[in-house]
Amino acid sequence: MNRTRDFLAAALLCVLGAATAEAAAQDADALIRFRKAFFEGAAPVADRVAAARGIGLAEGRPAAEMACRALGETLDRMESLAKERSAVREELARIAAGREGDGSPDGGPEARKRQRELREREEALRLLDEGERGVAEELRRALLGFRDDRALEHLAATLRGALPGGVRAAAAEALGASRWEGAAKALRGALRDRDPQVREAALAALGRAAAKEEETRRSLAEALDDERWTVRIAAARRLAAMATPEAVDLLIPVLGRETGKPRADVAALL
Repeated sequence: MNRTRDFLAAALLCVLGAATAEAAAQDADALIRFRKAFFEGAAPVADRVAAARGIGLAEGRPAAEMACRALGETLDRMESLAKERSAVREELARIAAGREGDGSPDGGPEARKRQRELREREEALRLLDEGERGVAEELRRALLGFRDDRALEHLAATLRGALPGGVRAAAAEALGASRWEGAAKALRGALRDRDPQVREAALAALGRAAAKEEETRRSLAEALDDERWTVRIAAARRLAAMATPEAVDLLIPVLGRETGKPRADVAALL
């Protein structure tokens, strides 16, 4: 009986070892594909989307680190595209107003030619932006998929770091969805982030994280004094969702401090 038990135990270890080795190999392949798609030249959008989906199935700090870096670079590209589109629209508006060209209502032949070029460029930029938005969305989904401690520890570090606010906000969302024991502490720290979008994301995520009610309530109460009204309202919503007498007691004084739409929003929560 003992020999049979030992044999089965050894067989199980072999199976588990093989499964672990296979998973590690799959993670390594995903990291290689991701690196090639994002950091070794300008890969097509479809390749980057596929790589982002693959990285979301990987584990460990390298996967989380690369996903955060790629999201930051993607958001930077989106910002550059937005600036260029804005410049194109401004030039089109000037031409349409007759401020350029030869003085005729439509600006003359040269202006009409320039308008066609600008409209073609605006459409090209729109398509590029649409593609980058799709990549960014897949990268955010990848962050939401991380569950191992090493990856989540990196997301917590990202939340404290210097990457763009959009990346830190995505890290906050992922931590809130993870149910990781260290998430609540990281999110409470992010309530003092310099970027309001990160503070709002941390507030929303804190409601989903495994956190002690008293500590969460205290953090939300501090956020009610935030300089940005959108953050204050986000904190008020989280307190209202707690549906406890203590939370309601914190909301009532807010009515005396807020005016206009913020006051109406808070009143609707009570």
